[in-house]
Amino acid sequence: MSSIELKNTSYRYKVGGVTDVSFVVPEGKIACLLGPSGSGKTTLLKLIAGFLKPQAGSIVIGGEVIAGEAGRFVPPQERKIGLVFQQHALFPHLTVAKNILFGCTRDSKEERQDLLKKLLQDFRIEQHEHRYPHQISGGEQQRVAIARAIASDPKLLLMDEPFSSLDKVLRDQVQQQCLEVIRARGLTTVMVTHDEESAKAMGDLIIRLKAPQS
Repeated sequence: MSSIELKNTSYRYKVGGVTDVSFVVPEGKIACLLGPSGSGKTTLLKLIAGFLKPQAGSIVIGGEVIAGEAGRFVPPQERKIGLVFQQHALFPHLTVAKNILFGCTRDSKEERQDLLKKLLQDFRIEQHEHRYPHQISGGEQQRVAIARAIASDPKLLLMDEPFSSLDKVLRDQVQQQCLEVIRARGLTTVMVTHDEESAKAMGDLIIRLKAPQS
C-alpha cells in the first residue's frame, strides 16, 4: 500500500474548482474529503485518479510523483488505483464472481479463486457468487463494486459517495462491513462524502473543503 500527498494542487473550471490544496494521507489510513456540493471533492478524486491533470502543484503516491513536477503525468491505467463510484457500475451481463474478478491481475487460476473466495466471505456475499447484479440488492451491489476494486490489488482506493444511495440503516451496515475489510487489508483510501456522520465513522482523518470556490 502507499501514502498519497497533494502539494499545492490546483485545477480551475470557468466556475469553481480547487486552488492550492495540500494534504497527506499516510499509508494504510482512510481520509474523507468532506464538503458540500461544488466544493471540489470529486475534482480532487479525478485529479488523483488521473482523469484530470493538475494546472498547478503535484500529486505523489508512494513517494513517486504521478502528476505535476516538470510536466510529469502518469496515465490512469498505470497508477494502480481502485475506484468505487456512487452508482455501482457493475457489468449487468456478468455474475457477481466475474464482476469481482474482472480487474484481477493475478496470473494463476488458483490465486484468482482464492482471492474470490476471500472477498466473497469478507463482504458476506458468498451466496450470491453466481447471481447477476439485477438479482441482488443495492447494498449487495455496492459490496460487489468495492470487492471488485480491491481485487485489482490497488496501491490506493478512491471512493466517490459510495454509500449515499442507500437508506441509513443499510448504509451503516454496509459501511461497517467495508470499513472492516479495508482496515484488515491496510488499504490507503480516499473517500468523498458530504455526510459528516459517514466521515467520522470511516475516516482516520477528515479533510474539510469549503463551499463553492469562485
